[in-house]
Amino acid sequence: MFRQQVLIGGLTAFLMAGIIGSSAFAQVSVAEHEEHGPHLVDGEGKSLYVFLGDAEVEGSACDASCAAAWPPLTTTDGADEGAEADESLLGTIERADGTLQVSYDGWPLYHYLADRSAGSTAGQALGEEWYLIAPDGTVIGADLASTGEEVEDEESASQAEGDIDLEALMAEGESIYSSMCAGCHGANGDEVNASHVTRITEADSTVGDAPRLIRQIIYGGAYMPSFGNVLSNEQVQAISTYVRNSFGHDFGPVTDEEVVTERERFD
Repeated sequence: MFRQQVLIGGLTAFLMAGIIGSSAFAQVSVAEHEEHGPHLVDGEGKSLYVFLGDAEVEGSACDASCAAAWPPLTTTDGADEGAEADESLLGTIERADGTLQVSYDGWPLYHYLADRSAGSTAGQALGEEWYLIAPDGTVIGADLASTGEEVEDEESASQAEGDIDLEALMAEGESIYSSMCAGCHGANGDEVNASHVTRITEADSTVGDAPRLIRQIIYGGAYMPSFGNVLSNEQVQAISTYVRNSFGHDFGPVTDEEVVTERERFD
């Protein structure tokens, strides 16, 4: 399942991280979005995001497979403010590998791999952890009051299949599939771009086994990177449910309890 997503999440992701994530001299500017308002972009107009998980650490909490999907904006010669950005809020933090990542009001800045053109904001509120940032340093749309506090984990509650909103899960799963999986497996789950990519239409043994499918998504496989650091439990539930009930499959929904069980298995 999802074999050779590595072309996007692996080799291509790391190549793109070098292309869109890093420059000798980084520029941070502001663009206007009709829904989200003014927000930070790089010198090419690509949206920049902050990761709420960074509030828990010094520096960046996003590395390895996380950084493949969310390439950090790095620099070797500093950063400069473009139109409407506040120079006093610009800075840098040192990442674990020694590179300098551009920060704004203390937040490390990232791109999102699915934003393929200027103006795209596909990463906004993804996993309720990734958000655009306004020129005054406001994290757009985030509830920072609960950041770092112990709150009830609604995703861990037991959920019977009868309580599942299948239509909503399928819609969310389709959106995630289109942005993160279709590049390797095709819009209809029947394409491969390398010999070791599995056609989802032919992957009954994996798709039909919910725990195996969930583990594949969270922890990856031989040719597939892990998405556990990128997708929330709800999103794993959504993409698992979508794949299990699309492309000729009819295996039924995945419950949130199944996702939590597999997530905790190796934690």
